[in-house]
Amino acid sequence: MIEDYLGRSQIVEGIELFPISIFDWEEFEKIAPHYLSYGYNFIKFKLKPTQEDVRPFDLIVSFLANEILETKDMQCSSVVNIERMFSLATKTEVTFKMLDDGKWGFEVGDKYITRDNYDAIREVIMRQNLIFEPLIVEDAYTQKIIDKAIKSKNRGGGAFDFQSMLVYVCNRRNFTPQQLSSYTYYQLRCDNEMIQRMEYNDSIHHYRSQGAKVDSINVYKPMETLSNPYSWDKFFTKIDSSSDSKMERLMKG
Repeated sequence: MIEDYLGRSQIVEGIELFPISIFDWEEFEKIAPHYLSYGYNFIKFKLKPTQEDVRPFDLIVSFLANEILETKDMQCSSVVNIERMFSLATKTEVTFKMLDDGKWGFEVGDKYITRDNYDAIREVIMRQNLIFEPLIVEDAYTQKIIDKAIKSKNRGGGAFDFQSMLVYVCNRRNFTPQQLSSYTYYQLRCDNEMIQRMEYNDSIHHYRSQGAKVDSINVYKPMETLSNPYSWDKFFTKIDSSSDSKMERLMKG
């Protein structure tokens, strides 16, 4: 979204959420995917709960409650980590506590992250910081194919070094470290992709002058950076008009 590239915050039920600064990214990235990445497909296809209406927030509370009971410490490492994750996203001190109604929640100033608003908050934080939910399906065999494809993609260069990308973009945009106080991870990733598109188009002029037919990249097409690398069409190509129904049957097992 354009608001995310511009570095604007978004308010969800009175709680202001900010794209993560590059200064905080390495700390945030070590925590956030462990808590934010797993949503309803994980619950439905992996956990397969017997009770109805289990939500992602319930998983977090259950996980924290178990660690608190094991350690007998309300400030165990997982509680500290998730409080810090929300603090970075809200730029406000966040505390995990039992609310007046006897349910658990996260206090953010005079507001609360609860079971009722967590889904919307999670969605915004993930979007602002390019965190994507992994592809999880019901069929175990298909899931093995997907997991294997993800591992192969990562071995083939799917991952990147954060510092190398930051230095690369700073050099191309003539940024100095002193100018980066408000620069976000979202902006860095978008700038990186656009710079690479532009550099590629510049690099093919020589070959074209020699008569080679090399297509340029449309720099105005949607950014690949913003699309989920774990989506179904990243792993499986639609062959014909019947693919959708076959795909649906396969996912249902």
